[in-house]
Amino acid sequence: MRQWYRNATITTSLPLSGELARHLEDAARAQRKEPAAMLEEAVKQYLEDRSWMKLMGYGQERAKALGITTEEDIDRLIAESRSEQRARIALDNEALRSVRSSDCI
Repeated sequence: MRQWYRNATITTSLPLSGELARHLEDAARAQRKEPAAMLEEAVKQYLEDRSWMKLMGYGQERAKALGITTEEDIDRLIAESRSEQRARIALDNEALRSVRSSDCI
């Protein structure tokens, strides 16, 4: 079984069209970087973008499931959640007071 380390470097070969390879070399030269460094940055950016798109897709699914269509819906749901949380805290505090007062008897 292979063990991968975070900073491990793997050398690979990627076929690029002649035109794309020239553009990559020109861009790398303009930024004073190696083409490999440019490709690594591009792949990292692509993977990060995919991750964000996946997260946004999840958010859209949840919004649809909750019936959220406007920012006002979000504000309303936050207010409802905070109100419910305050009510739970109030009940918990009342229960604690009840237990404490019965302990004193």
